[in-house]
Parts: sequence; structure tokens; C-alpha cells
Amino acid sequence: MENDNENDFYEDVLPSFEMHNFMFNRSIYDTEDIRQSSLPQYDELRSCPNAQAAATTEEQFSPLERPELLVLNNLESLQTISLPLKVSITMTKKFPVFGQPYEEESPLRCFQPGEMVMGWVSVENTSQEPIPFEMFLVSLEGNITVPISGDRTSAKLHQRTFLRTYDISACYHHGSINPTPFVISRCMMVDPFDHANFGFPPDQMLLPGVTHKKFFAFRLPNHVLDTACDHELVEHLYCPPTYGVDPVAHGGKALELRVNEALGYGRLDAKGSPIVTNDSNDRGQSVSYSINLRILGRPLDSYKKFYKQDTTHDYKFIVLKDMSHQFRFTNREIPEVYDISSLQSQVEKVESEINDLMAKLEERGRLIEIGVTDPKELDRIIADKYDAKKTIEPAINQPLPPPSAAHKVKLGKRFLKSDADFEVLIGSDPTTTVSSFGPEPLERIALLHSKSSTSSKASVSSRQVSRNSSLFDATSDPTLPTEVDSELHNLSISLRTSEGYLPHNVSVKLTLKVINIHSSYAIPLVFNQNVPGDFYSPQAFLKMNRKFEHYLQQLRDLASKTDQRVPKRLYENLLCLNGLRYREKNYEFFEKQQIQLEWNKTDSGHEAIAQIPVLFSKDKVRTYNLLPSFQNCYLVRQYMIGVKIGNNETINVPIRVT
Repeated sequence: MENDNENDFYEDVLPSFEMHNFMFNRSIYDTEDIRQSSLPQYDELRSCPNAQAAATTEEQFSPLERPELLVLNNLESLQTISLPLKVSITMTKKFPVFGQPYEEESPLRCFQPGEMVMGWVSVENTSQEPIPFEMFLVSLEGNITVPISGDRTSAKLHQRTFLRTYDISACYHHGSINPTPFVISRCMMVDPFDHANFGFPPDQMLLPGVTHKKFFAFRLPNHVLDTACDHELVEHLYCPPTYGVDPVAHGGKALELRVNEALGYGRLDAKGSPIVTNDSNDRGQSVSYSINLRILGRPLDSYKKFYKQDTTHDYKFIVLKDMSHQFRFTNREIPEVYDISSLQSQVEKVESEINDLMAKLEERGRLIEIGVTDPKELDRIIADKYDAKKTIEPAINQPLPPPSAAHKVKLGKRFLKSDADFEVLIGSDPTTTVSSFGPEPLERIALLHSKSSTSSKASVSSRQVSRNSSLFDATSDPTLPTEVDSELHNLSISLRTSEGYLPHNVSVKLTLKVINIHSSYAIPLVFNQNVPGDFYSPQAFLKMNRKFEHYLQQLRDLASKTDQRVPKRLYENLLCLNGLRYREKNYEFFEKQQIQLEWNKTDSGHEAIAQIPVLFSKDKVRTYNLLPSFQNCYLVRQYMIGVKIGNNETINVPIRVT
């Protein structure tokens, strides 16, 4: 079997019941010692790790009923200490083979959905004493950060893990799994290539001076599970591209990264460092993907010498070592959104729910004032009045705007210095798209490393590519592209007039408007291609913020007077729309154009239809990273093209970047 075909033969192995409980179903209150030298026999009675013997205390809850008690759902809240363990994560171009050399993956590679991320993790005990561990976890993770407040200088961040999946064969468990076509060997055999032990001993002890390693492989998804979106919106489930820089990566050092204009990116001289590009992110906003290694332990006196100043011995599990290795990811397979109600109607739906609740609370307050105090009686009266009314009133279905939305404006005296009036319509439809692209120098270097892996010559080591790398190596290869290859489309423009003056050409200037929207509460909206250009403005969002701030204060007052709680989902929607932050950046990436017009006679006058090519100036976008449009529960990236005809005001047309 050829080694190049491992992607076609890689297997998925489902865990046994015992393995699943040991790895994924353990409670943070689990005190049972389930270490064992071998798996139990099928006829052996063994209690589940969740079946606590002392189930009489308040802490003993089943994680099946309360998933928030699972160890894997509490990793961020566990205390962390740093034991003398040397750990590493290495990504490779091919799946590692036992006893054979490997080639490291370039840190500049940008992965896409469906591709495999492969490599190995290792741990070495550098102390003079054996170190026990309880869990060894290798995961693929996607994380998002947004500022909690609208203040750009705020250091407070909301962090959310939207993707976390584990490689069972790479994690520690009782037994061995070889989910590849290659024979790896059994646990604790020494790899003759690097003299590392494959796997771990059954007593879960890391001996002094001994290195252990495990192989991992993950297939990158296009979208995540529906549980990742609190509102169960399908449009929020597609994996967004890498965006910005994780502010907490490498102890916060990554936040200080700056783009080297000669390279088109910036990175730390450290393995697994995030890469910063000119992608128009705002401070505190980021989407990152990484391979993570976590080693967990149980309460042991031997750990005390490694406690931090604020470490307490009151824990059930503790993080002995935590490491992440970031990589770049993009997703050009996010579909367009046209078959959903307009943004305005979505906002009005939330308003309607708020008004319904306020009406019920006001009625409850009036009933309490006249002496009705029994809660059941209050609920019955309000339900009879409002729920019955709701079933009688017919639902009003607002028509959806057509896929092709026109933007009308009047062009007056300033248009070509004439006194004639013109009406212009600029079409916005599924063909109004622009292909995403990365910084040209970065793409060239990444392609160079990709080509070197298949060349018979000695490959360029990924360690040589740093923030100080030279571009001259790339220019020596005539097969490398000399410019960014980006598929571009046109804007359709229609000019109508009843006047007799018909110009032969018009000057058109385009501007790229990059829009970032974020909230520290789950966004209940879907941003679609039917959005009118005037909705995307600081004024429109500020008006919405103030409106929902007023609603929020009213609801709080009514809830306090009636001793009622606002439903959690509605309350968080209120907080989101009150704190939804909008920021727009404009870029002059296009050259001014002269568009030729051919006029046709109509019943009301004349009409000219022309196409405006969306042509980027390659010099201006050389180091820019144009990301695909995306949206999830906390962060939205959208785009508009500003069209300025003659000396008139700019017309904003939403576009989609794929």
C-alpha cells in the first residue's frame, strides 16, 4: 500500500462502553480509582465511573443528567500547575509511521474542510522522580474570542470553544488502537527512529528520562454540531476561517505580533505560534484552530511541590500540563443565505416577544394591585387573556425580498456637471461575489513549502520560515504564481432618465467596506444577502442598541415589581442586541474606472445597462488577507462595495466573499 493514500484508508474507531466511560463520561466528583492493568471480562461486574458509592451527598450527580459535571466540560475551570514535563506537538505532512522518518508540515499552510491534520505528541519526564497521571487528552479545537464591552481598550474577553473533538487513539486509555493501514506495534515498544516509547504503561507512570509519544489524525469539518449554537441556527454552524490572533496565546505574547509587510504576515519564533495577517480584525476578536495536549492528574501529595502561589489542594482533577499548537484554516464552502427573513423582521420578532412579555407583566402588576396574589390564579388569568388572543390573531407573513435587490438613487446636477436627473439601480444578487485571497508573499512561501515536499530535492525545513524569512527563494521558481489568483465578478448597473442628455461614459469609484459585528452574548440573527446597504451603518446599530437598552430597563423594572424572572433566552437576546457592536473599515483597493454606456429607448425615456468589473489593484492588496464572509453566534464578518458614480454620494451594495 502506498503511503500517499493514507487519507483514503484512515479509519474511524468507535470506543467500547468501558473506554467511553473512562475517557468521556467522568464526573468532576469522580473519586473512584479505575486504573487497571487490563480490560474487564464481559461477565465481570464493574461499576460505571459515574456510579458513586457515596451517592448521598449533594455533590453526587450523574453527568448523564447534568453534562456540566463532566470533566471534559470543565477543562477551562481546572487549576493548572507546571510539572517538569517536556511536551511537544509536531504536525507532519504524512501520517507518522512507526520506525520511519517524518517531514514536518509548514506552519504557513492553510488547511480547508475535509483535509487531514496529522502528527504526533510526545511527553518526557525531566525530573528524577516518577510522575503519575490520570488522563492524557489530545484534541482538535476551535476557539473564538470577542471583547465583553464595546470599549476597544477593554482587556476583558468572552472566550468560547465552538469545536472540540478527541482522537481516541492518541489519548490514553486501557488498550491500544491502530486506526491506520500502517502497523504501529503494541504499547511501550521503542520507536527505532527517535527511541521514544509508543504509548504509556498500564500503571500510568511517567518514568524519569523516558519519552512517550502518540500519533494523532483529525479530519477538519465544514460545520460543527447543532449544539454549538444556542439558537440552533444552521447558518451559525459553519466553521469560520482563522481570524485575528488569540489574545491569550503564548501567554499573551501573540497579541504583540505585527505584520511584516515584506512577508505579509507575522509570527513568533516558536513552534505552534499563531500567524497574524492584515485581515481587518478588531482588537480582542479572534478565531483560532489548534491541536491541544492536556495531561490531568488526581489529588496527590507529590504534586504539592509544583503548586503555584494560588493553588489549593481542594480539587478532584488538576491540569499537569497544557499545550496548544495553532494552525491556519479557511472555509470557502460557507453557503450563501437568501431563504430567510430579513434582518429587520428578525429584530422585530425579538421586539414582539419583548412587548408580549411586558404586557403580561404589566397585567400581573395590575392584578396584584387589586388584591389578586395567588400565583396560580395570576397565571390562569393572564394565560386566558393573552394566550387565547395569540391563537386567534392570524400570523402575518412578510414577503421576502427577491434575491436581486436594487439600490435606487437620484443623480442630479453634480452628475457629470449636467442638470439632468438620472435614476441608478445597482443589482445585488448571488453573482455579486468576490473570491477570498491571502497575502501574496505568504501564499508564495506556503506554496514553496508545498512544492518542496513533493520534490526530489532536499525539502526546506519549516523551522527556517520565521518572521525574518526572505522572499528571494520563492522568486527563483518560475512555476510559482507572480500575482494573487482571485476569481472576480461584476456589479450590474442600470441608468434611467427621461431627459434628453445621454452621456457616453461615467466615472465609477469602488470602495471595499469591511464590517465586523460581535457580541459577548449569542447573536439571535442571521445576516443574509438580502440586507439593505443602509442597515450596515454605525448609526443604525447605535439606534438599535439604545432601543433595546430601553427595553432592558423596562423589563427589569416590571420583573422586579411583579417578582418574576425574565426567560433566560429572551433576556440574553436583549443583552445581545443592546450590546451588539458594529465597526466598519473602508479600503481604497480599486482603481477608478470609466464605464462606457449604450443607451436604449424605453417607454419612459432611455436606459443604459453596464457591468462594473470588481478589479483589485494588485499593489494595494499585496499584503491583505481577504477572508470569506462568515457568521457564528458571537462574531460576524460581512462586506459591502461602495459605489461612487461621478461626484454623487456613495451607494453601498452588500457582497459575499467566498
